[in-house]
Amino acid sequence: MSLTKVTFSMIDSAAINAKDYGVDMTGVADSSAAFQLALNDCAGGKLLYVPTGSVKLANQVVAPATIGGIVGDGIGITTITYTKEQPMPSPVYDGSECAIVLEGIDGARYEDFSLVYTGTYYVPGSPYFGVVSGLFIKDCNDTLVRRIEVTGFNCTGVQFISTAPALSLRNSIEECYLHNNMQSGCYADYQKAFTIRGCQLEYNGDVLDGGTGYGFSANTGGFNEDLLVTENHTYRNYRKGIDFHDGFGVVCTDNVCIQDRLHGIFYENTTTKVSDILIANNYIECDPTTVLAAPYDFYKGISVYLVDNAASMLPNVTIIGNVLKNIYKTGLTEILPIYVQDQTSERTLVNVTKNTVRGGAADFGIFVESNTNANEMTANIEGNIISLGNLTSYGIAVTPYDPLSAGTAGYCQIINNNIIANSCGGPLFSIKTGMKVVDVSDNSAFLTTLGNESVKVENTVNAVVRIKNNTVSATTDGTTNKIVYGSQLVSQVQNNVIGGAEQVNVFRIANTLGSNKKWTASKALTAAILTDLVRLTQENTQGYYKVKWSAWYNTGTPATATAGGEYVFVAAWSTNGQIASSAITALTALAANNGTTDISLTWALTNDLSGIFARKLQVTANVSCSLHFEIEAVMAMDQTTVSPLILL
Repeated sequence: MSLTKVTFSMIDSAAINAKDYGVDMTGVADSSAAFQLALNDCAGGKLLYVPTGSVKLANQVVAPATIGGIVGDGIGITTITYTKEQPMPSPVYDGSECAIVLEGIDGARYEDFSLVYTGTYYVPGSPYFGVVSGLFIKDCNDTLVRRIEVTGFNCTGVQFISTAPALSLRNSIEECYLHNNMQSGCYADYQKAFTIRGCQLEYNGDVLDGGTGYGFSANTGGFNEDLLVTENHTYRNYRKGIDFHDGFGVVCTDNVCIQDRLHGIFYENTTTKVSDILIANNYIECDPTTVLAAPYDFYKGISVYLVDNAASMLPNVTIIGNVLKNIYKTGLTEILPIYVQDQTSERTLVNVTKNTVRGGAADFGIFVESNTNANEMTANIEGNIISLGNLTSYGIAVTPYDPLSAGTAGYCQIINNNIIANSCGGPLFSIKTGMKVVDVSDNSAFLTTLGNESVKVENTVNAVVRIKNNTVSATTDGTTNKIVYGSQLVSQVQNNVIGGAEQVNVFRIANTLGSNKKWTASKALTAAILTDLVRLTQENTQGYYKVKWSAWYNTGTPATATAGGEYVFVAAWSTNGQIASSAITALTALAANNGTTDISLTWALTNDLSGIFARKLQVTANVSCSLHFEIEAVMAMDQTTVSPLILL
């Protein structure tokens, strides 16, 4: 004989059939007492089988700690309806009003049924009034929730929690349909190695309220470790599709988030430490037609907020391979497809690579903010494609929260990105932060109208800047300042083509604004051993930098050489690896000199200087001489290994 779930009690001798305990499968009579009796007899690892039909529960039921689980015949085939109205005003949320309570149970499974609530769903102006959840799973390990539907609850569809600070282990929810629950479809708090996979999460929240409504939510103020959120489909949740708070070890991959009102995927650590965050290969669409009045009149596709809480663990944020589509600003005051804000004091790594952003308009294509001068953020923005009708602010930007008032000490790389847009309200590639090293290279862009800078670098500390091999084309080119890079210690601008015209190649130390200085008249510039040398080149290393300097005569060797003259200090390093401010002052004066007057500089050597280079060139009147200085590569602390990034 062929056996099916309808004859489940024949298949598994450990199963209890709810119908055998007097549960009314027509859904007319209240079956709370009979259902509870059936649950009680599942102690010892037995399954409760609820066959095809409808069950009405007017009161909460509680499973024994050793139950094997609850199973039905399928979504919409086995339906359990909870009808108890919650007390008003709302009591403290402790699970006492939830439909089915599962506490202290290990290794149980809950499969193949629908769970529906018919009580009050929404109180206007009070989105968090509700305390009725569907499945309330507390202090359980190795739980599997699979192929169930939960809908209509004024709190959460399926809730996983633990008694803090203990973490529940290895719970998972798969292939569930969680929709039209007021606060969230699924909620997790104090979980470790938790998985939500392949779930449909729709219409959670209320269309009239932006204060709540999450497809999946990891609780604010709690803690979770090693969360995997994958292959889920969120649709029109009225606040966020996927929401992470307070935890570390987050992997969010291969999800589809369509038209969730305020955020597609969101992460923030409000009270706890943060470490690795991976957001990869997700597909996200915006729908501005669901906009409400302020403060619910914005949209962020992927957003990560890193808050400076105790014991953060070298945050590592990777946003890779995501597709964001239908990005339109109509009716929205702000729209940010990819946004990262770092407020930590840690050495944060932000890696935004190989993402695609498409649509009509946005404020930024990619925006990375550093909101503190205490961290050492490294930002790598590489291989992204941004195709938008209009960019109202910037294309790709790395900046402090309050631009130019706070800096970081790190490295920023914007390379191999492509931007296509009608126009951009600010620079296409903008960096406003105190990085030690900035590299904007190998990017391309096409605009209908180019009205602002293509590359703009504004730093609060002296930095090494490279702007190289960028190409920007425009139908209408209305700007004269193609590339702006402020007063950096070292700048290399090379092989850039903006608006069809190749830009001037510039190598600069301090404020040098062009090619090498030409020296005439009596200048004291180097030692007197240049008798037969057309060019002198010497290299050395100190601290973080490799320095090369060269000098050559344009008209031959002078007949005589005069001794004496002022020192020109090329570079110096303090014990903390920074280039000393006195060296910067000297270089600035050298660069500003037009060659008609002698340079008079003094340098007071202090104990904090660990390395110094100085040279004098001696020439006579009417002999032209050029000087060229280069910082060639970033060096390791041990002064022996050159890092993979070759700057110049």
